[in-house]
Amino acid sequence: MQSTDAQQNKQTTLQISGMTCAACANRIEKGLSKMEGITDANVNFALEKASVIYNPDKVSILG
Repeated sequence: MQSTDAQQNKQTTLQISGMTCAACANRIEKGLSKMEGITDANVNFALEKASVIYNPDKVSILG
């Protein structure tokens, strides 16, 4: 059974441009993961995308 917080979480994919190396992707992923309301973040350097699981009550994803 999932907790109430897990049920409120949403997932989105963000386009990220300007990364020049895998270290850039790693740095962005770590920064996202430290933000309040972000449960999980995965940045793919080759695809220039970030997959983010977040709580919309704590953080807003602007598009």
